[in-house]
Amino acid sequence: MKLNPTALISGLAAAGAIAATGMTAQAASFTARDAEAAACANEQVCVINDFFTLTAGNDMYLTHKSFDGFYGLGVAENPDPNLQWKDDPSWGEIDSNGEFLRVDLAVAKALKSIDLNFLYQPNVNDDRVFEVAEITATLLDGSFLTHTLTVTGDTSASWTGFGSVVNVSPSTAGGGGWYSILNPFGDLEVASLSFSAVRVNDGLARQSWDSDYTLKGIATVPEPATVLGLVGVAALAGFGVRRRQNSDQ
Repeated sequence: MKLNPTALISGLAAAGAIAATGMTAQAASFTARDAEAAACANEQVCVINDFFTLTAGNDMYLTHKSFDGFYGLGVAENPDPNLQWKDDPSWGEIDSNGEFLRVDLAVAKALKSIDLNFLYQPNVNDDRVFEVAEITATLLDGSFLTHTLTVTGDTSASWTGFGSVVNVSPSTAGGGGWYSILNPFGDLEVASLSFSAVRVNDGLARQSWDSDYTLKGIATVPEPATVLGLVGVAALAGFGVRRRQNSDQ
């Protein structure tokens, strides 16, 4: 029986297109705006993009914060904005008084980036410390890794884990204090993340000028292997068809 090379290769190309669509879906990500669109505000648990489950720790509530044109996702003790400053000096952010935000992934994946904002330095927006964000990753094997991001200047910050840090908006007046941590846990597959803040001024009562910040977004690493594999199969199949045709002539 003779094979129809055009039909075979067309079928493989279609399979490759399907796989490419799947690859795009596998590169899961979300931003604080996606959380807003999913109506996460004032909820304790919220699912975003059918892949990320956000949970406000310690029976708190998910919140959004907008400041100087920048936007982020945090937690609060009381969802009522009329009581925000009474109950929570850094309402809308993740602060150093036991607040945390947990993000569970539907499938463990390596992370391409984590974006945080509203991280400032002393004498900016009434802050008195170089703010410190703490991120704990639960890996696929159940082990934990904890690293910190510490503001060190107008556009600089140190990250204790893998990868590198890029400043998107400065930690100055009018700036967003926005940092993107690239490849934050290397090639390790992450099942969940917990975001908290590190108290710098231990001798002070709870105040808004200690470490606090918001989550801007998370992106996972795309997985192109499936598509590359199908391209290879298509090439081999085409080669096999040509050989079969030559032998039939």
